[in-house]
This record gives sequence, C-alpha cells and structure tokens, in this order.
Amino acid sequence: MRFLPQFMYQKDIVKLVDKLIMDDGYTSYNKVDDMAKESLTVMATNALGLDGYVAITDCDDLDVALRDLTRFITFSTTDNAICLANTLKRNAVAHFDEYFAELFDERFGLIAADRNREAGLEPIVDHVTGETRWVR
Repeated sequence: MRFLPQFMYQKDIVKLVDKLIMDDGYTSYNKVDDMAKESLTVMATNALGLDGYVAITDCDDLDVALRDLTRFITFSTTDNAICLANTLKRNAVAHFDEYFAELFDERFGLIAADRNREAGLEPIVDHVTGETRWVR
C-alpha cells in the first residue's frame, strides 16, 4: 500500500467517503455510483487547485482527448463539445480511481473496526499470519 497524497485527506473528501460507506452501504470504491465518483473527482481537482489539470492530461487515452479537442476547435458543434466534455470527465474520474479505491479501503477498515469496538469486540492479531480476528 502506498501513501496517499495529503489532498486526499481533506475533510470534505473523507466525509463523503465515510457517508458512502456508512449511509449508502458501499463496500468498495468500484461499486460506487458514477455521480458520487464525479463528486469526489470535483473535490480532488478543487483540492489540487491549479495542479488539477493533471486529472485530464494524465490519462491512458490522451490521443482521444486531443482528437476530440481538435474536432471541437475545427468544427465548433454542440455534439463535438459534448464529446470533448465527456472524454475529459471520463479521464478525470479515471485519474483518481486508484487514489479513491485506496482511501475507500482505508476508511472502510477504520469504520468496520469502530463498529466492532462499539459492538464490544476486541481485536486479536495472529502473530503468524498477521490477520486480525474480532472476539468478545
């Protein structure tokens, strides 16, 4: 597990991830609906400020984004604008997928541990395997 960048721990980002886990019942980031992923992406790009541009340029299909941009500049139609916007949105969401998956797993584990403690369970770590079991 790598260290997440500091911006991922901004209060509003962590709060939304916790809400998705506790209130909406998501157990992993890949199960989160598109609207929530887009909201998290907006929060992350806002947290990055002027460095947020990497969300649309650091992608696997930059050639597609450039093609869509060229089409829009050449033929400024509504369809080309929508196509470019969708490509940029898709790239931005994909850019943060790994970060949010890791943050989601981290927060899910912390929330599960808190719930277990509230239920009166205590963690026991197996010294051989390193696995944690919860017992009364």
